[in-house]
Amino acid sequence: PKDMQSGKDWDDVEPAYRERLMVWEGKIYSQSMDGDVHTYTYRKDLFDDPKEKDAFKAKYGYDLAPPKTWKQYLDIAEFFQRPDKGLWGTAEAFRRGGQQFWFFFSHAAAYTNNPNYPGAML
Repeated sequence: PKDMQSGKDWDDVEPAYRERLMVWEGKIYSQSMDGDVHTYTYRKDLFDDPKEKDAFKAKYGYDLAPPKTWKQYLDIAEFFQRPDKGLWGTAEAFRRGGQQFWFFFSHAAAYTNNPNYPGAML
């Protein structure tokens, strides 16, 4: 839609939507009506703790850092799952009657096989 791109509001569209989510092979196929962002929040004090870092590396073989893959996310969640100490490895918004379906889509997207990103499937 050239008229949409030439409009005064085009630059107000968040770049992640304008340049990635609305486009396939350089051509715009959709218009963003709403944009939710899923964030990853973690406890920096735990990630910076030398004892935690050493124990994590000993168990998983790589440095403790915010995850870049779902495998890393799961390792971190497992590592910090300590309910006897009031510590939970992860908290997801999967409440009955909530918006868990949207979270499912955002999580499942990592398992799609995008021809532009060989090996995208985990």
